[in-house]
Amino acid sequence: MEIEMTPQVWFEKWCRDERASLSAILVRMEKGEMRTYATDPGGELLDVSQEMMATKRASIEELNGIIAKIDAEKL
Repeated sequence: MEIEMTPQVWFEKWCRDERASLSAILVRMEKGEMRTYATDPGGELLDVSQEMMATKRASIEELNGIIAKIDAEKL
């Protein structure tokens, strides 16, 4: 039995997949396996991993809220 891929179904799947992806990246960053760098205006290399981890955590929390609303609507 195949589920019809309506825009709502597609969006729910995307939210869940995006959350899983961000969570996997965040785990690797927290373990120090991944680093994120940027350059300042003077061309010096800066480690911005902490800022990126905070951004990913915020995105995961936002997706959790969206997914909770979707799940509540199904009840």
